[in-house]
Amino acid sequence: MLGNLVVDVKRNLRKLIFEKTLKLGLAYSQLFKTQELIHLSVDNVEQLEVYFGGFLTQFYYCIVSSFILFFSIAYFNLKIAFILLGFSLAIPLSLYIILNKVKKVQKKYFAKYMNVGTLFLDSLQGLTTLKIYGTDEKREKEIAKMSEEFRIETMKVLKMQPFRAGTSRSSPR
Repeated sequence: MLGNLVVDVKRNLRKLIFEKTLKLGLAYSQLFKTQELIHLSVDNVEQLEVYFGGFLTQFYYCIVSSFILFFSIAYFNLKIAFILLGFSLAIPLSLYIILNKVKKVQKKYFAKYMNVGTLFLDSLQGLTTLKIYGTDEKREKEIAKMSEEFRIETMKVLKMQPFRAGTSRSSPR
């Protein structure tokens, strides 16, 4: 049920993005880079599933289960119930703090992703011009440098996700 809802929401969001782009006409290129639109309609929409399907449900589960634990233990010992409530509510709070740090790293990651993608796309579209003016080697070095910066940011993001869903450390890659 939730899976169908998430699929419908993602489809509708992509449709709205497409319709808005059509309404803007050629003006969209003044407001957005092509790479930004692709990123918005593909990657960002997919991230919504992770957020709503995973994080939010777990976050609220932590809070609700904390209060259930509190009321269950409070019947027997109020002091211990308050101590457990404090520790159990610290879990969602720590998740929130960690997620803010992750958000900062991911923001840098997506900025590098957009930069390297845009430069690559611009280079492909203007390859003839680059060749004519002999600046293709300079552009190649720019792309290599930006790709290396993107690789470093990618490694930072991957270090923050040691146990990604659906994979295990022992499985061959």
